[in-house]
Amino acid sequence: MKNYNVVGKQAEYFVVSSMIGEGFEVFDSMTNNSRVDYVALDTETNRLYKIQVKTTIEIKDGCLQYTIKKSSKNYSYIYKKGDFDIYAFVYLPTNEIMYKWFDDVYCTNSIHFRVTLPKNNQVRNINLWCPNTLKSLTDNEVQ
Repeated sequence: MKNYNVVGKQAEYFVVSSMIGEGFEVFDSMTNNSRVDYVALDTETNRLYKIQVKTTIEIKDGCLQYTIKKSSKNYSYIYKKGDFDIYAFVYLPTNEIMYKWFDDVYCTNSIHFRVTLPKNNQVRNINLWCPNTLKSLTDNEVQ
C-alpha cells in the first residue's frame, strides 16, 4: 500500500525542483493548514505566484484523476478564488507536471484529465493531459 503523504511530498519536491530549474525562486509554506504549498517568484518580472500541488499515481479508464479539495480525517475545505493562483498537477510515474490557472479549473471536488482521446473522438468539453512548464503558463498571462 502506498503512503500517500510520502507520494505527495515526492511530487511537491519534484515541482519545486522544476520551478527552480526554470529560474523561479521558491518559498515553502511552514504550516500544514496553509492553502498554498509554495510561492514562486519570477525573478524576471518580480511577479509572485501562489502554487497548490496535486498528485496522482495511476491512470484509471484513460484518465488521471485529482482530488482538488484539502481534506483529512476530520477536516474538509473546498478551495475558493484567492486561495492560490495556480495548480501544479503531477503525474508522478512519468514525472510530468501540468500547470493550470485556478480560474481555468471548473470544479469543486475532483478533476479528470484524459491521457488518450475517447473512442468516439470527442474533443469538446474534455480536459486533455498536456504537461507544460510554469514559465510557459505565466509568460502567456494576460496583464
